[in-house]
Amino acid sequence: MTPNGDILAGGNKKFTVCNSKGSVVKTVSLYDGSIISIQWYKGCIYTLCLEPPPTGSKRVVVVYDESSYTELRRWFVPNYEFISHFAVTNDKVYVADPDHHQLCVYSLIGETADHIAHAVFSSPNHLTISHPEGIIVTYYRVNNVHSLRNDGTIRWTSSEVANARGVCCDASKDVWIWSKSSGFLFLLSHMSGDLKEEINHPKFTEINDKDDIIDMCINENTLRVAARHKGLLRFDIQENRTNL
Repeated sequence: MTPNGDILAGGNKKFTVCNSKGSVVKTVSLYDGSIISIQWYKGCIYTLCLEPPPTGSKRVVVVYDESSYTELRRWFVPNYEFISHFAVTNDKVYVADPDHHQLCVYSLIGETADHIAHAVFSSPNHLTISHPEGIIVTYYRVNNVHSLRNDGTIRWTSSEVANARGVCCDASKDVWIWSKSSGFLFLLSHMSGDLKEEINHPKFTEINDKDDIIDMCINENTLRVAARHKGLLRFDIQENRTNL
């Protein structure tokens, strides 16, 4: 989400800007690729794009001005043919590089700054920003979730969530993660990674293997999830946070 409450949603050959009610405000067309990760940061819209077949595995970061939606810059990052994320924070762009078991770190203009690799890293796929200026990393091949500080060191590791996919953090800094294998949302403490709650909802049963929740965001008491084929789904969070 952007600071004014708009929702950024990536798609095939385009991304859309929606208002808080889900109505489309703007559609920005792209080349023939698909946007697999999108984020607002300091007046710009950052996108991680996957080129179409036959290349299929080439990824490129494309940056747009938030007002005019004109392209400002782009740069290629290591190839990967499946869903993967990036996270923009601390004036850096962190790109998941699953094939090489690391995160690639770039400046905001695309200069290579560093690589983050740990012995416990498997194939990092899903990223989100945490607080303050850290990153949450999840995998879908193993059951580990890592919280990284802004210098790339590991704050904690949790194995509470099997087949972790979409991930986001709420205003209290706690971590929400979708488990594909159980079909539940898991809420982890931002301090320790300990399990605080498991959350189920009848609508979750409609999300099958082909849909797959690949990203999420929370604004105040509203959770929005991006499902591969169903699009954007909205859930209102009750005050005690155990129900949606």
